[in-house]
Amino acid sequence: MAQVARELDLRPDLLGRWRNRFRQEATVAPSEVELEVRRLRRDLARVEEERDILKKALAIFSDRPQR
Repeated sequence: MAQVARELDLRPDLLGRWRNRFRQEATVAPSEVELEVRRLRRDLARVEEERDILKKALAIFSDRPQR
C-alpha cells in the first residue's frame, strides 16, 4: 500500500483510510431507499410489459375487418 500511495502522491494513512471506508460501505446492507428503488424498478418493468401486451392486442384487433 505504501508503494501505491507513493505512486499516487498520497500519504499512506490517507490511502488506508479510504480503503477502510470502502470496505465498510461495501459490507453495509442496502438501505430502505435502495430496496424501494429495486421494488419500483421491478414494478415498472411489469407494468411496461403489460402495456406492451395491450398495445399488441389492440393492433391485432384493430386490423380485423369490420362487420
